[in-house]
Amino acid sequence: MPPIAPARSGRRALQAILFDMDGLLVDSEPLWFEVESEIMTHLGGQWNPADQRALMGGSLDRTVDYLLSRATRAAAREEVGRWLVDGMTALLRERGAAVLPGARELLAEVTDAGMPHALVTSSERQIMEAAIPKIGMNFGATHAPEFVAKMAQNGVLFRGLEVMGGGSILTGLVLGAIAVFVIDRKFINASAFALAGAVLTYFGFMHGDAIGIGGGFGVTPSVALAYLIVAGFLFTLARAPALVDAPARAAAVPAE
Repeated sequence: MPPIAPARSGRRALQAILFDMDGLLVDSEPLWFEVESEIMTHLGGQWNPADQRALMGGSLDRTVDYLLSRATRAAAREEVGRWLVDGMTALLRERGAAVLPGARELLAEVTDAGMPHALVTSSERQIMEAAIPKIGMNFGATHAPEFVAKMAQNGVLFRGLEVMGGGSILTGLVLGAIAVFVIDRKFINASAFALAGAVLTYFGFMHGDAIGIGGGFGVTPSVALAYLIVAGFLFTLARAPALVDAPARAAAVPAE
């Protein structure tokens, strides 16, 4: 592994490194699959690898909602969340999680370079504290969901890719179409696709982990509202061509 390079001239030097845990340092997915399968059996539903892939990298709240959406027996959200955390904690303490290739070497290099570093994970603190001793890695500081919540309050969306990634094929088609029509100055078409994005997002076909209406306000209402605002803005541009075409007309006037 190449050594950590110094910052190039004119660029800010690297100040610190934040490590995620699941998927970067350890492979915890087999343990999650085992715990979720057991819980789903208790809830009277079926669980398969496709369900596991749908939840990969997601939050505890998202996992609980997904499990309950496939359950045939009633259970409280808090109870299902506790089953998940307690089940993962027990398995981690018993077996530990597999360390991913290169993780130890990367952490050792960062430590040898004297670079400040910390572990920042969205996993519950109880799970984090069960995993770290088993993998034999030391961090100067560890932060669990309470720190992630503070990051969100300051504009750092730790789970931003999770929200934006649901229904990625439809999302790519919609955003790509909007971009193409804006470039071609076909704002009505672009507005229509933005409106379609708002509807699809409202029902969870885009930017959502499940299909539904999310208690009446949509699965991800903030993202749906953003699409709606964009649709309105593009429609306004289409209805006011003088504002849009003025720069083009000015550029076309020959010099005296």
